[in-house]
Amino acid sequence: GQRVEFAITVANPGTGVATGVLIQEDVPAGLRHPAGTQLEYEIGSLRPQETKRLELTLIADKPGVIRNVMRVQGDGDLAAQHEIELEVVAPSLQVAMAGPTRRYLERQAQYSVSVANPGTAAARNVQLIVHLPKGMKFVTTDHQGQYDPRTHAVYWSLEELPAGENGVVQLTTLPIEAGDQELRVEGRAESGLQHAIAKAVQVEGLAELTFTVADVASPIEVGSDTTYVIRVQNNGSKTDTQVRVAAEFPAGLKPLAGEGPTAATVEGQVVYFEPLAQLTPKSETIFKISARGVAAGDQLVRVQVQSDEVGTPVTKEEHTRVYQDE
Repeated sequence: GQRVEFAITVANPGTGVATGVLIQEDVPAGLRHPAGTQLEYEIGSLRPQETKRLELTLIADKPGVIRNVMRVQGDGDLAAQHEIELEVVAPSLQVAMAGPTRRYLERQAQYSVSVANPGTAAARNVQLIVHLPKGMKFVTTDHQGQYDPRTHAVYWSLEELPAGENGVVQLTTLPIEAGDQELRVEGRAESGLQHAIAKAVQVEGLAELTFTVADVASPIEVGSDTTYVIRVQNNGSKTDTQVRVAAEFPAGLKPLAGEGPTAATVEGQVVYFEPLAQLTPKSETIFKISARGVAAGDQLVRVQVQSDEVGTPVTKEEHTRVYQDE
């Protein structure tokens, strides 16, 4: 985009008048002129030893080595030409982002954002911008990056980025909405330089089942009953499905019945609950099992919880002291 000034000198070193003197310029690729690619300038006559000077201004519009040839001709087959090579340098911008393409809700994600100048001249007043989707929250960044809540974007500024150099910043975000999210990275600099990319991130919820087991009466006397309360919670951000609860009782305890959001079956020393179709995020459900002490001693009850998200059963134990009154 810069102007290229050519100083042109046309001289007549001969002993006679040169007539019909005409300068011709074929503007090469990489340069341009408002009048087009074929330029002519008529000088007319040049007396012996006379010199004419003029200027030609072209605009550089593409980087690279350019060969410019200027010709002059006159009556009587007079002709001459001059060739000059010049290198047009120009900055360039290229942005990139590296980081996870899949993330769980409420789990921080860190990205490396870079801006490079693969051009042949320094890029000035460089601005790097990351536009965040509404489903992602800004957490932190480095290199004096500034988050603007009005535009939901993060900005970094660089006075100059030399040719062949690059800069990298770190950005930490927090996914707060499930679904497909898109971060947009944009680089800008003087002379209208611009480059932008988009990075897609799939955000998923995560079910997190936890449970507790507690007997409401311990110790108990042989022949007395107690109740085991099993609280199952989903502390995650995704609904869990087919939640299954089972409890195994030792010989010293006889399971009597189960109560909960699904039907219970007692088979010998094991109590099974029918699968719970779903357990939504941040919710809790309670299962209860009543049992009777039939033998003195320390009795150990094992409870297992399993679901579609928790493929491997999780086991917890509860001790109950059964005593014989003498």
